[in-house]
Amino acid sequence: DKKFIKHYFEAEKYKLLEEYDQAIYNYEQCISITPEESSPHYQIAKIQLYVFKKIAVAEEYIKTAITLEPNNIWYYYELLAIYGFANNLTKQLLVYAELIDINPEKTEYYYAKIQILRELGEFKKIEKLVKKFEKKHGRSTELLIELKKTYVHQNNLSDAEKVGKELVQRSPHFYKQLAEIYMHFNDYNGAEQAYINLLT
Repeated sequence: DKKFIKHYFEAEKYKLLEEYDQAIYNYEQCISITPEESSPHYQIAKIQLYVFKKIAVAEEYIKTAITLEPNNIWYYYELLAIYGFANNLTKQLLVYAELIDINPEKTEYYYAKIQILRELGEFKKIEKLVKKFEKKHGRSTELLIELKKTYVHQNNLSDAEKVGKELVQRSPHFYKQLAEIYMHFNDYNGAEQAYINLLT
Protein backbone atom coordinates (compact mmCIF):
# COMPACT_ATOMS: atom_id res chain seq x y z
CA ASP A 1 0.00 0.00 0.00
CA LYS A 2 1.47 3.35 -1.09
CA LYS A 3 -0.06 5.25 1.84
CA PHE A 4 1.49 2.77 4.29
CA ILE A 5 4.92 3.12 2.68
CA LYS A 6 4.66 6.94 2.67
CA HIS A 7 3.80 7.08 6.40
CA TYR A 8 6.43 4.45 7.28
CA PHE A 9 9.09 6.44 5.45
CA GLU A 10 7.95 9.64 7.21
CA ALA A 11 8.08 7.86 10.59
CA GLU A 12 11.64 6.65 9.93
CA LYS A 13 12.65 10.15 8.85
CA TYR A 14 11.22 11.78 11.99
CA LYS A 15 12.84 9.09 14.14
CA LEU A 16 16.25 9.99 12.66
CA LEU A 17 15.52 13.67 13.32
CA GLU A 18 14.62 12.70 16.92
CA GLU A 19 11.12 14.12 16.45
CA TYR A 20 9.61 11.15 18.18
CA ASP A 21 6.01 12.37 18.54
CA GLN A 22 5.84 12.84 14.77
CA ALA A 23 7.44 9.43 14.26
CA ILE A 24 4.81 7.79 16.49
CA TYR A 25 2.02 9.67 14.72
CA ASN A 26 3.17 8.29 11.36
CA TYR A 27 3.62 4.74 12.68
CA GLU A 28 0.06 4.98 14.08
CA GLN A 29 -1.13 6.00 10.61
CA CYS A 30 0.58 2.86 9.26
CA ILE A 31 -1.32 0.77 11.84
CA SER A 32 -4.66 2.30 10.85
CA ILE A 33 -3.92 1.55 7.16
CA THR A 34 -2.56 -2.02 7.64
CA PRO A 35 -3.35 -3.20 11.19
CA GLU A 36 -1.97 -6.72 10.53
CA GLU A 37 1.55 -5.41 9.83
CA SER A 38 3.69 -5.95 12.96
CA SER A 39 6.61 -3.61 12.28
CA PRO A 40 4.97 -0.24 13.23
CA HIS A 41 3.96 -1.75 16.60
CA TYR A 42 7.57 -2.83 17.16
CA GLN A 43 8.93 0.61 16.22
CA ILE A 44 6.50 2.40 18.55
CA ALA A 45 7.40 -0.01 21.38
CA LYS A 46 11.09 0.88 20.99
CA ILE A 47 10.42 4.64 21.06
CA GLN A 48 8.11 4.31 24.06
CA LEU A 49 10.72 2.27 25.93
CA TYR A 50 14.03 3.93 25.09
CA VAL A 51 12.89 7.54 24.57
CA PHE A 52 9.85 8.06 26.77
CA LYS A 53 10.55 5.25 29.31
CA LYS A 54 6.87 4.25 29.17
CA ILE A 55 7.29 0.58 30.05
CA ALA A 56 3.59 -0.41 30.14
CA VAL A 57 2.86 1.28 26.79
CA ALA A 58 5.94 -0.33 25.21
CA GLU A 59 4.86 -3.74 26.53
CA GLU A 60 1.40 -3.33 25.02
CA TYR A 61 2.78 -2.50 21.57
CA ILE A 62 5.39 -5.25 21.52
CA LYS A 63 2.84 -7.85 22.64
CA THR A 64 0.63 -6.82 19.71
CA ALA A 65 3.64 -7.18 17.38
CA ILE A 66 4.25 -10.69 18.78
CA THR A 67 0.58 -11.63 18.29
CA LEU A 68 0.84 -10.52 14.65
CA GLU A 69 4.20 -12.23 14.04
CA PRO A 70 4.70 -14.88 16.75
CA ASN A 71 7.95 -16.33 15.37
CA ASN A 72 9.91 -13.08 15.15
CA ILE A 73 12.55 -13.55 17.87
CA TRP A 74 13.56 -9.85 17.77
CA TYR A 75 10.16 -8.98 19.22
CA TYR A 76 10.78 -11.35 22.11
CA TYR A 77 14.21 -9.79 22.68
CA GLU A 78 12.49 -6.41 22.89
CA LEU A 79 10.01 -7.84 25.40
CA LEU A 80 12.97 -9.14 27.45
CA ALA A 81 14.45 -5.62 27.39
CA ILE A 82 11.12 -4.17 28.59
CA TYR A 83 11.00 -6.63 31.50
CA GLY A 84 14.68 -5.86 32.15
CA PHE A 85 13.78 -2.17 32.54
CA ALA A 86 10.90 -3.16 34.81
CA ASN A 87 13.20 -5.57 36.72
CA ASN A 88 10.55 -8.27 36.27
CA LEU A 89 12.44 -11.58 36.36
CA THR A 90 9.28 -13.70 36.48
CA LYS A 91 8.02 -12.29 33.18
CA GLN A 92 11.49 -12.67 31.63
CA LEU A 93 11.28 -16.38 32.52
CA LEU A 94 8.03 -16.69 30.57
CA VAL A 95 9.64 -15.04 27.53
CA TYR A 96 12.59 -17.45 27.65
CA ALA A 97 10.13 -20.36 27.85
CA GLU A 98 8.48 -19.08 24.65
CA LEU A 99 11.87 -18.66 22.97
CA ILE A 100 12.79 -22.25 23.89
CA ASP A 101 9.52 -23.41 22.29
CA ILE A 102 10.34 -21.46 19.11
CA ASN A 103 13.96 -22.57 18.92
CA PRO A 104 14.78 -25.47 21.30
CA GLU A 105 18.23 -25.86 19.70
CA LYS A 106 19.45 -22.51 21.08
CA THR A 107 21.18 -23.47 24.33
CA GLU A 108 21.70 -19.83 25.43
CA TYR A 109 17.98 -19.58 26.26
CA TYR A 110 18.30 -22.44 28.77
CA TYR A 111 21.37 -20.86 30.40
CA ALA A 112 19.59 -17.49 30.70
CA LYS A 113 16.60 -19.24 32.26
CA ILE A 114 18.84 -21.05 34.77
CA GLN A 115 20.48 -17.73 35.73
CA ILE A 116 17.08 -16.11 36.40
CA LEU A 117 15.81 -19.12 38.35
CA ARG A 118 19.00 -19.01 40.43
CA GLU A 119 18.42 -15.33 41.19
CA LEU A 120 14.85 -16.16 42.23
CA GLY A 121 16.05 -19.09 44.38
CA GLU A 122 13.94 -21.56 42.38
CA PHE A 123 16.36 -24.47 42.69
CA LYS A 124 13.81 -27.27 42.14
CA LYS A 125 12.86 -25.65 38.82
CA ILE A 126 16.54 -25.52 37.87
CA GLU A 127 16.82 -29.30 38.45
CA LYS A 128 13.81 -29.87 36.20
CA LEU A 129 15.18 -27.57 33.48
CA VAL A 130 18.62 -29.22 33.65
CA LYS A 131 17.03 -32.66 33.06
CA LYS A 132 15.12 -31.28 30.07
CA PHE A 133 18.33 -29.70 28.73
CA GLU A 134 20.40 -32.87 29.18
CA LYS A 135 17.85 -34.98 27.29
CA LYS A 136 18.13 -32.66 24.31
CA HIS A 137 21.72 -31.37 24.42
CA GLY A 138 23.69 -33.61 26.78
CA ARG A 139 25.88 -32.35 29.61
CA SER A 140 27.62 -29.36 28.05
CA THR A 141 30.52 -27.49 29.65
CA GLU A 142 28.40 -24.31 29.81
CA LEU A 143 25.71 -26.25 31.68
CA LEU A 144 28.30 -27.52 34.18
CA ILE A 145 29.47 -23.93 34.80
CA GLU A 146 25.85 -22.86 35.45
CA LEU A 147 25.41 -25.84 37.80
CA LYS A 148 28.62 -24.93 39.63
CA LYS A 149 27.32 -21.36 40.17
CA THR A 150 23.97 -22.75 41.34
CA TYR A 151 25.52 -25.11 43.90
CA VAL A 152 27.83 -22.37 45.18
CA HIS A 153 24.79 -20.08 45.47
CA GLN A 154 23.07 -22.81 47.52
CA ASN A 155 26.22 -23.26 49.65
CA ASN A 156 26.23 -26.90 48.53
CA LEU A 157 29.95 -27.80 48.66
CA SER A 158 29.52 -31.51 47.88
CA ASP A 159 27.72 -31.02 44.53
CA ALA A 160 29.76 -27.93 43.62
CA GLU A 161 32.96 -29.94 44.12
CA LYS A 162 31.61 -32.86 42.02
CA VAL A 163 30.81 -30.50 39.14
CA GLY A 164 34.20 -28.78 39.56
CA LYS A 165 35.97 -32.15 39.26
CA GLU A 166 33.83 -33.01 36.22
CA LEU A 167 34.93 -29.74 34.59
CA VAL A 168 38.59 -30.49 35.34
CA GLN A 169 38.27 -33.83 33.52
CA ARG A 170 37.23 -31.89 30.43
CA SER A 171 40.13 -29.45 30.57
CA PRO A 172 42.90 -28.66 33.08
CA HIS A 173 42.20 -24.91 32.79
CA PHE A 174 39.03 -25.58 34.83
CA TYR A 175 41.23 -26.07 37.93
CA LYS A 176 40.66 -22.32 38.36
CA GLN A 177 36.89 -22.99 38.68
CA LEU A 178 37.61 -25.75 41.19
CA ALA A 179 39.90 -23.43 43.18
CA GLU A 180 37.13 -20.80 43.26
CA ILE A 181 34.75 -23.39 44.70
CA TYR A 182 37.20 -24.27 47.49
CA MET A 183 37.88 -20.58 48.19
CA HIS A 184 34.13 -19.91 48.50
CA PHE A 185 33.89 -22.62 51.16
CA ASN A 186 37.12 -21.50 52.91
CA ASP A 187 38.94 -24.69 51.95
CA TYR A 188 42.30 -23.02 51.35
CA ASN A 189 44.25 -26.30 51.09
CA GLY A 190 41.90 -27.52 48.35
CA ALA A 191 42.17 -24.17 46.57
CA GLU A 192 45.97 -24.20 46.80
CA GLN A 193 46.13 -27.74 45.39
CA ALA A 194 43.81 -26.78 42.53
CA TYR A 195 46.05 -23.80 41.66
CA ILE A 196 49.14 -26.05 41.79
CA ASN A 197 47.40 -28.45 39.38
CA LEU A 198 46.50 -25.53 37.15
CA LEU A 199 50.11 -24.38 36.93
CA THR A 200 51.71 -27.82 36.43
